[in-house]
Amino acid sequence: MRDTELTAIDGGINEVAQHACHALLALGDLRYSPDPAMRLAYRQVHDLIGDLGALRITVSCMPVNQDGSGSGPDRLTG
Repeated sequence: MRDTELTAIDGGINEVAQHACHALLALGDLRYSPDPAMRLAYRQVHDLIGDLGALRITVSCMPVNQDGSGSGPDRLTG
């Protein structure tokens, strides 16, 4: 993939992660809810954020084909 494509993918992942973080903040009271389904909902959004972080790391390690400059997290946003 080209560097511009990887940067666009990373930006999309970052945007989704921001939405998930806002959702997690809104669900904060459910973390200790007596309802197991509500606690599960909170944990799943929390896990999603972790999965998105892992995906960003994976994208940052993908090789760049455009000019052979390699890869690395320094080319990614935020």
